[in-house]
Amino acid sequence: VFDNNGDITDALLGVGAKKSVLGFSGSQSDGVNLTEGFVILCGSLAIKNDTLEIEKFQTVMTHEVGHFFGLAHSQIFFHGEFPTMYPNIIDYHNQGKLKSDDITSLTLLYPNPTFSNSYGSITGNIYKQNNSPLSGINVIAVDANNGNLYSTVVDYFSGDKISFDQTQ
Repeated sequence: VFDNNGDITDALLGVGAKKSVLGFSGSQSDGVNLTEGFVILCGSLAIKNDTLEIEKFQTVMTHEVGHFFGLAHSQIFFHGEFPTMYPNIIDYHNQGKLKSDDITSLTLLYPNPTFSNSYGSITGNIYKQNNSPLSGINVIAVDANNGNLYSTVVDYFSGDKISFDQTQ
């Protein structure tokens, strides 16, 4: 949905949201298949001097469609590069292009038949000095061969486990 003047955004997220929210989305699944979803793009921030800023619109659309397909935000910021799923749009030109972290996340959610032949994994645990598990930690793996980045968050859903799946 293209929210031309931001009224839908304000109605759903609160008055004034159209001044700072470029878009938002959501989806539902039956545990296997997406069953429904939505993407709302706030036009009040994508239109300047009566002209739609295409690059801004495309970047936000790509980010929100990522959420629609089940991707969470990525916390990677490395050498000035932000992935599409970074929580904030910093660089409209580059963030509209999927990065290794975005592609890997999509591949994990929607693997093809050769998935297990072309991906590996790194697993482990993160502990405090007193050996109690840490949660809410962002862990980033860097491929030494090509510099690609892969991230995961150790959270209450994953317990104290780290799990990376990355292209070999």
